[in-house]
Amino acid sequence: MTGIPEYNRRAFLSAELRLRASGYEVENPWRFGERENWTRQDYMRRDVAELAACDAICLLRRWWRSWGARREYLVARFVFGMRRIR
Repeated sequence: MTGIPEYNRRAFLSAELRLRASGYEVENPWRFGERENWTRQDYMRRDVAELAACDAICLLRRWWRSWGARREYLVARFVFGMRRIR
């Protein structure tokens, strides 16, 4: 999200719509919003807490280029044992 115009809003909302149309309940980190004075670690704590309540993770195209997405994937896969939805 960081460094991408509008924090990659379009891609996040598009993926959310596609997943909802397929019958999934979706927690979209883009919708969690921006907080004043938050660090990258603050956002990761919030995002991982939200991720803990999920059954699977869906990642956007080229997710491996993102510092945060790489860490979220590792936590989802190896800490929570989640599968990845494409």
